[in-house]
Amino acid sequence: MTLLEWRSNKRNLSGSYELSEYSSIDFGIQMTEVNNRFTGRNVQLDNWGGFTQPGELSDSQPFFYERVNSINWMVVTIHGYKPNSFTADIADVIAVAEASYCSQRRVCSVGDCGTGYCASTDWDIDKRTTEETTSAYFQFNDATEYNGMPINVQFGVRWEQTDVTSAALAPTYDEVFWLGGNEFTMVKAVDEDGNAIQVFDDYAGDYDHILPSFDFDIEVMDNLVLRASYSKTLTPPKLYRYSGRNYRR
Repeated sequence: MTLLEWRSNKRNLSGSYELSEYSSIDFGIQMTEVNNRFTGRNVQLDNWGGFTQPGELSDSQPFFYERVNSINWMVVTIHGYKPNSFTADIADVIAVAEASYCSQRRVCSVGDCGTGYCASTDWDIDKRTTEETTSAYFQFNDATEYNGMPINVQFGVRWEQTDVTSAALAPTYDEVFWLGGNEFTMVKAVDEDGNAIQVFDDYAGDYDHILPSFDFDIEVMDNLVLRASYSKTLTPPKLYRYSGRNYRR
């Protein structure tokens, strides 16, 4: 089960100053705070091959077995499959499974209902990131003409400063449990009361950039405009690239 929360607060102040009928300067400042939180919990039994041995479910269990004669002959004879099946009420199947949950496994996880058959809000992945950005910009705008051809020119620059604080819930692991084949489970360390030992680790970083821009266009004839532009932009990285790690060694 995973949960992603996103909140953003923004404050800005902008204005424009006219130098003439055709020229002006735009300017402004902006402060932004963005909060991201990603939480998750994996609930599984780590028992992909079933929890019982063949024949362990006796006639006392609420299952009805029947012979099936419609299975493809090639499957039965070549692959050796036994043409048997069973039917049962799903509530009875769940009851049998819940009664045996974790009984034969050293490592298992449970949900809010006490078994592994529901989601859990006892998060073991909890990543929280706060970005605080301060930016300022100005842009010069001018409209003129050359040999009767209208010209528009815009150029400016933007400065950004961003501070990032990232916190991650970091459980402590004290051993690795082999499940079979190439599957392993990391076992969390627990305190005297059996609660997982985990704390929030904080990380911080910052960056700043200067981002210029330029745009020029000229109408060489009716319905034909030539344009040239250049700009440098900034795109934030994906959340996982600057969120804190969620484990301790």
